[in-house]
Amino acid sequence: MKYFIRRQLNDYGPYTLAELQRCVAQGSVVLTDLARSEGMSEWVPVSQVIPSIPVAPPAWTVQCTVHTKPQEGVPVKYYIQRQSTEYGPYTLPELQRYLAQGNILMTDLTRSEGMTDWVPVSQVIGNIPVPVQPQAIPGSTAYSGQPYGVAPAPAYAPSAVPNPPNLHWALVLLFGIFSCGLFWWAWLIVEAAWVRKIKPESKGLLLVILALAASFGSGIVRGINNASGLEAGLQGLAGILWLAGLVLVIVAVFQMRSDLENYYNTVEPINLRVNGVMTFFFAVFYFQHHFSRINEWKKTGYLQPQ
Repeated sequence: MKYFIRRQLNDYGPYTLAELQRCVAQGSVVLTDLARSEGMSEWVPVSQVIPSIPVAPPAWTVQCTVHTKPQEGVPVKYYIQRQSTEYGPYTLPELQRYLAQGNILMTDLTRSEGMTDWVPVSQVIGNIPVPVQPQAIPGSTAYSGQPYGVAPAPAYAPSAVPNPPNLHWALVLLFGIFSCGLFWWAWLIVEAAWVRKIKPESKGLLLVILALAASFGSGIVRGINNASGLEAGLQGLAGILWLAGLVLVIVAVFQMRSDLENYYNTVEPINLRVNGVMTFFFAVFYFQHHFSRINEWKKTGYLQPQ
């Protein structure tokens, strides 16, 4: 006979009686959890199912998917592990939605806050149906995941978002050197324009364009000043424009950094972490490094380490 376990309206199983005994012995199932056999119509406490049967010795290992009982009213949270990287925590509904989006795989490992061992996601999801219409989870902080994985949901579906610009960062560096830096400006605009596609409210593109205008304006004013033969003249204005361009581009890349982390830790949660120092010194190349990772993930399902 097989038994199902219910905790906080979530069902687990089925288990044989021997497996249920071992789960109780391991502490993954508690006697106050509800149980129902395949032939029963009502749920009863586990204590009524195994009141007098000796608990099987813990020498046999059983992967139990019912976890240490949380505090009353507090939902069970789960962590995801892929390639030694952890993401989360997520509630079970969040886990289901990310699974429906394809950001979490059945073969990924998971454990709840009350578990010590990692088990495949398939053992946690079990027979619980995955929602057909996934929704982004407000306030989720990870994946996360990933690809998870895992802010308020945008009005568009992740699948509708085009892939990021796909060019190796070393080529961006090389083309910029040969073009005396002009290609770097052009590519930063391309990157900012793509960020605006995933975050329509992003100000990164506008800030990059303003920074470019200020920088080129500085060069034009300096050229006019030199052509006029004046030693001071418009040099002060040129310096102000140059400084304004520098400030604007720094603000722009950090705005892009924030938008990328927000999107790839909520809508498509892959636990993206964009380093601030690398952003400050190498923004256009560093962003492209992450864009290449994302492109590879979307093609193969494998996300390279950050």
